[in-house]
Amino acid sequence: MYDQSSYIKITENWTLAGYYTFGPFVGAAMENGSLPFPCVTCKAHVPGSVTADLVAAGELENPYYEKNTLNREWIGNRHWVYTNESIIIPESMMGKRLRLIFLGVDYKAHFYFNGQRLGEHTGMFEEIVFDITDTVKFGEANTLRICLEHTPFEHSYTGYITEKSTVKTHCSYRWDFCPRMVDCGIYDEVLIAADGGVAPTYITPLWDGERLEVRYALDGSASKMKAELIYNGVCETEATAKAGDAVTLKPQNPRLWFPAGAGEQPMYCLKLTPMGENGEVLGEFCVETALRSLSYKQCPDAPADAIPYKLHVNGKYIRMNGVNLCPVDLMFGSVTDERYERLVNQIRDGGFNAVRMWGGGNLEREIFYTLCDRAGIVILHDFLQSNITNCCLPNHEPEFLSFFGGIMTNVARKLSSHPCIVMYSGGNEIRDPATGSTIGYDDPNIAMLGRIVEECSPGTLFLPTCGSGPYPLVDPDHSERYYHDVHGPWVYMGVEAAYSLWNNQRAMYNSEFGCNGMTNLSTLEKILAPDAFEIPLAEWITNPRIRHHHDGWDTYYRDSSLFGELNLKEYIAISQYLMGEGIRYALESGRRRDGENCGMLVWQMNEPWPNSACTNLVDYYGTPKLAYYMAREALAPLHASIEYDRLTAKKGDSLHVTPYIHAPEAGLSYKLTISIDGDIHTFEGITSDTPLQLDTIGYTAPEKDAYRVTLTLEIGDKRNDITYLFFTGETLSREAVFAYIKKYYSEAEAASLI
Repeated sequence: MYDQSSYIKITENWTLAGYYTFGPFVGAAMENGSLPFPCVTCKAHVPGSVTADLVAAGELENPYYEKNTLNREWIGNRHWVYTNESIIIPESMMGKRLRLIFLGVDYKAHFYFNGQRLGEHTGMFEEIVFDITDTVKFGEANTLRICLEHTPFEHSYTGYITEKSTVKTHCSYRWDFCPRMVDCGIYDEVLIAADGGVAPTYITPLWDGERLEVRYALDGSASKMKAELIYNGVCETEATAKAGDAVTLKPQNPRLWFPAGAGEQPMYCLKLTPMGENGEVLGEFCVETALRSLSYKQCPDAPADAIPYKLHVNGKYIRMNGVNLCPVDLMFGSVTDERYERLVNQIRDGGFNAVRMWGGGNLEREIFYTLCDRAGIVILHDFLQSNITNCCLPNHEPEFLSFFGGIMTNVARKLSSHPCIVMYSGGNEIRDPATGSTIGYDDPNIAMLGRIVEECSPGTLFLPTCGSGPYPLVDPDHSERYYHDVHGPWVYMGVEAAYSLWNNQRAMYNSEFGCNGMTNLSTLEKILAPDAFEIPLAEWITNPRIRHHHDGWDTYYRDSSLFGELNLKEYIAISQYLMGEGIRYALESGRRRDGENCGMLVWQMNEPWPNSACTNLVDYYGTPKLAYYMAREALAPLHASIEYDRLTAKKGDSLHVTPYIHAPEAGLSYKLTISIDGDIHTFEGITSDTPLQLDTIGYTAPEKDAYRVTLTLEIGDKRNDITYLFFTGETLSREAVFAYIKKYYSEAEAASLI
């Protein structure tokens, strides 16, 4: 935390040098007396990434092209030195305490200022602060040097979480949506802040519906703390308390923050001013925050021991229609504010109001959470650990728990002022190896994290893990199971099985599910050499060049088994259609059970590197796949859907669909028109505040290879249209798919697809 009226950012004039391990720390070689010499030097960017800087300098080929990640694995076997010899600190800062603040360094680093050693730090996701008051030279150049040691060993997703010893972006060691690409660098801002000798280390505002209690901790000594709640530049209420004591504010006309679709998102400036014995101001420290209260209720007919997953904000039930996020980029420090803004806008514009921050990923930079606050996107945040292929318990070693707990405490405190944070979990899919069932609150690792939430964010729901069970993973062979919070499936289960699963599944909360599909042609052309397109598509599943970019998510066998042999553009279209069909139907099935099911989060919104095929809705370069548009369609506030049990049938088969109406409020007159291959059915009535099930319609499959069922819902001057595509031929009609998907694209976009 720093005085926002008196600080400088150190962003210019950085250099980077790579050495063999421990080279920066040794003297001359005993054999010939030579000094260690860097193997590479280049300009550096801060915030930034060692990999990105080497690419920009021409020292490394684009790691996202072909298999080039294999050519940069040596980076982790070097020590990297960031140097800045041009830091000018103005004389206006004289007489104040000066602190050097690093908002994010990856991973183990040694720090020097004007030749003096400041200290070292290990780990990501917490601020590093040094007092440099006595070493600063005012009005002339100061030198800052940071030496990053080689990156630490860690298991990939095929390893063991019990042996996880780092607090670092876990998926960078290889996951099923990205290769091994272990980066390092100064990934967030470097600041020099001036203050009067005191600063808060954290600020936690807690709103109970009437009062705002402001908790904080101080670095330095003060006598009193003044708190002000400011809206649009005007102070609406203020109070003063003894320094160290919580300050309580009571606004007269509080403006409450709601998630997107449920209300507005008014944001306040909370200003803290520590003061000395005589009332002298020792600094001014501000955070952006909002007024909102959280509560949780059990779903109807839930077992007595079930977690209360139903989120209420300011007493209002909020269905969590959302997405899972993995890191925005494997070169974490290269993510710009503009990329974060594009991502949050795409989440909001896709009809999503919720995000889960996945435990194998990152604490993103502050701007991301601020953008979610302003957009009304609520967040379920995993603590940063993830079970992996080998089911095992998390690390319980006291030394690791102390290390991990300290950093996760920082994470929770850093996030505590953000209204978007509404749930935490102990990590991703952490399971008991003896039973395969969900880990419990009594596990030492999880219990520690629960205490952190209680201390740093009291009243916020804490799940022992995401996929909190009691069966954490969907098992299609056991549709009778009553899932609480469950993960899966991640593939299109089939033209009948997919619909059977979603029609019969009874989870209260689907915090992760998805479906795989090909990426866009424009992305393939960026990541593959021209001769890769000469490889037969049937071989893409196993070809090392292609598999490097999909790790088994390729869908050619799935798609060609239904539609016959395909060329590349046909394959992309068919693959993305089946992906979109699977995700849309799952989202609609959850909405049809709204209340009993209180949220569904698609895996995944984004990808941290460009895959040829994966489960992401938007590709690495920011271009949506068809599934993004089909998911947006399923989440429209005014929406009609149909429940059906298969995508294909034989001509003349007896079939049926059951329509549902989803309206933003109850008591409105509606008209629903359903056309089944031109055969019209009409329903009229009054909307409900819960999903409204209408009479089932029976019909005979028409004598054509494909047909459409179109729903038109009208309420007043508002209208919603949705069309479903069905098939009756033995080999499904690709032409029908090509015609169908054009409705989601402009004419020019459609022409580039097919």
